[in-house]
Amino acid sequence: MRITHFLSVALLATTSIVWAGPEKDLSGNAIFDQPNKQIDFGKLKYFKKSDTILVPFVEVKLQNWGTQGVVAETGGFGSKTQTAQARSTLASSVDPKIAQDLATKIHKDLIESMRAEGWNVITFDDVKDTKAYQKLKWEKDEELGQGIKIEKKDGKFMGVGMADSSGNGFIIAVPEGQQFLKYGITGPAWAMRKVVKAEKVNLFIPTYTINTMYFAAEGKKSLFGDRASAEVSSGPLVSLGNVTAYYLNPKLAGSGMAFKEKAYGKNTGVAGGKLVSAKDTSPKAANALGAVFRAVGGAGIQKNSSERVIESNDAEVEAEALKLAGAYNDVIARASALYKGK
Repeated sequence: MRITHFLSVALLATTSIVWAGPEKDLSGNAIFDQPNKQIDFGKLKYFKKSDTILVPFVEVKLQNWGTQGVVAETGGFGSKTQTAQARSTLASSVDPKIAQDLATKIHKDLIESMRAEGWNVITFDDVKDTKAYQKLKWEKDEELGQGIKIEKKDGKFMGVGMADSSGNGFIIAVPEGQQFLKYGITGPAWAMRKVVKAEKVNLFIPTYTINTMYFAAEGKKSLFGDRASAEVSSGPLVSLGNVTAYYLNPKLAGSGMAFKEKAYGKNTGVAGGKLVSAKDTSPKAANALGAVFRAVGGAGIQKNSSERVIESNDAEVEAEALKLAGAYNDVIARASALYKGK
């Protein structure tokens, strides 16, 4: 995730810390069974200014690689006797087009869920002829086609060269037919503030992080002994890592949403693929692994390291991601409707 994304969520959510409204008693569903304990809703009361909400797009971040390391060392009285290191790096062969399919379908589902709760939902099509819309700035020349790109990472910032570091890479997409909105440190909602103010509507923009793998690191050490061990287990697993969202009202008061810690990585146990050997893979899987190592610049390869490929079951990944995102959309639509135009 880009550092600006973290900062913009923090800026929009600063006023949400002590707020607790009727959403605290919101009923759950099969995935989010305790919404108030799993999602930080921010200040939904800002939605009271209008019964119309602009949902221009969603962003989907679909994981295509990840790495996790762990270090354990023994020693006593300031002296080290043994150090153990382990690292696992996985690359997924998931088709980048799946990210855009997900963005398109999740966006449609979110709109339908909000309309079912009584919201008057509008999209880019409803405001594209306005002067404020015409002044918006857009990213160009996406390397994988319009509305699809690979998240750029700085290896030093990720700390991939450090023995106990972790890192992830993502394919990012917006719905088919759209481009990426260009925005700065304050996020996409603030970039659209003039549209929001001119049209006198609320605005809601979420980003869904879909993980395709898991890592579990364990390091064991003995203070006075001479043994240390380190192990990282990993494999395919489809999960909803997080959903961050920005919203504004016509008066430009805004807040942000994100998962609380206990909701990170929501899943139902669906793998979405299988591990194959890095030395004996299909060309598709081999290309995926090569892309990972180019992304991290060859850094991060430690003792007891493994580099493997997930041969993605794209249909399974997409179906499970839609199920998880749909459960989130259900909760958000019902929670936001508690304040619709009141």
